[in-house]
Amino acid sequence: MKISQVSKSGQNMIVQIPSVVGHTYQLQFTPSMKPTNWSNTGSSQTGTAVVLTFTDVGGATNSPTRFYRVDCTAP
Repeated sequence: MKISQVSKSGQNMIVQIPSVVGHTYQLQFTPSMKPTNWSNTGSSQTGTAVVLTFTDVGGATNSPTRFYRVDCTAP
């Protein structure tokens, strides 16, 4: 699974991913790739076989950078 789209909406970052039924997805971020300390942002979502949309509230205001990934848990 890979992130299919990232966009900015005001002060928020919107991240979209394809999903698989029954899998659970959690958007995570880190301010630096060294060291990589990933933190959850927002609520986890259950896959529905359609694109899931995550919103990182205030994510567009963080500087200098913010890296994203989505953690997936299979049933």
